[in-house]
Amino acid sequence: MRKVIIFAVAIVMSLTFTLPISAAFAQQSLKDRIIGTWKIISWESLRPDGQIVNIWMGLHPTGLIIYQPNGYMAVQIMADPRPTFVQNAATSPPPYDEFRNAYFGYYAYWGTYTINDAGTGVVHNVQGSERPIEVGRKYERSISLDGTKLVITTPSYKAGLSLAHDRLESMQISADEQLVNRLTFERIE
Repeated sequence: MRKVIIFAVAIVMSLTFTLPISAAFAQQSLKDRIIGTWKIISWESLRPDGQIVNIWMGLHPTGLIIYQPNGYMAVQIMADPRPTFVQNAATSPPPYDEFRNAYFGYYAYWGTYTINDAGTGVVHNVQGSERPIEVGRKYERSISLDGTKLVITTPSYKAGLSLAHDRLESMQISADEQLVNRLTFERIE
């Protein structure tokens, strides 16, 4: 009988402490909920038929996205496996293919961010990027949060405008095919 009472008290106490925390978390703004450092778990591209392909950064990319309270953000992601150079690039320029693979095997930009009017997504205002063409762009992203997971989804895009022809060919993706990227991150405490 005593065990039953202790168990009942434990359940009541856990509900007493978790419900207000969960309710408080749900009442926080999207900006307050995304502030922090997040480690990438996956970068998936979704085909129109729902098939998932890991065309951008492989099965196990590494990297972070950071949202600061002051409205600044930064993202850096490396491919799996990380492309390397056969020789020391500081003393011997790498061959074109090695350089190209290293360039496309890393992605980084920083800038400010704002929450969209609906409160369901974020706009990344790119101020600096590994890819010069991105500076000044505004990237709208949908966001969902599930516990310690942050999922960022891009609008659809035409594969041939973003990906190298040989990569599309190897994945059997048409240049006209519409893809959506889904990046999943886990909060780092």
